[in-house]
Amino acid sequence: MLSVNHLLDQELDMPAKTIESAEQDAVLSRLKKGVHTWPIEDLSSDLSVVPSNKATDFAILKDLDRGIYSISNRQLDLSVVVEWDQ
Repeated sequence: MLSVNHLLDQELDMPAKTIESAEQDAVLSRLKKGVHTWPIEDLSSDLSVVPSNKATDFAILKDLDRGIYSISNRQLDLSVVVEWDQ
């Protein structure tokens, strides 16, 4: 059974290979300090899922293959794509 909040989660898709996060200073952050493989930091954090609750994650995306990312909501059949020259 899906919760109402889960129905509003967004998916983040990008060609990054790693991310770097600073100190974990926000109470609601899912990230630990250091460099991590994109999109899964550990078994409990799939960073490609942007939660609808108040999580606050800040990281630098590294090793992008292309200048593009997208945010999608499958339940609403809605996507936004941002693309730039590298």
